Amino acid sequence: MAKKENTERKPKNNVSPRLLSKLSSALTSVKKEGQERINALRRNLDKEDDFEKQDRIDEIETETGRSMER
Repeated sequence: MAKKENTERKPKNNVSPRLLSKLSSALTSVKKEGQERINALRRNLDKEDDFEKQDRIDEIETETGRSMER
């Protein structure tokens, strides 16, 4: 009787643990930098909203001649 060949092969992990660690570290760094940029953009948008709100208040005060509560 002929021996059955093992058709199921386990995938070999030829990637070094050191390389995986470095890639994981780089990915974490990129994620952190991305989140910091998103937070900075959000803060900037909030500031712009405040400026626009103040501009609207100034316009209303000018038009009405009254001071609005701030």
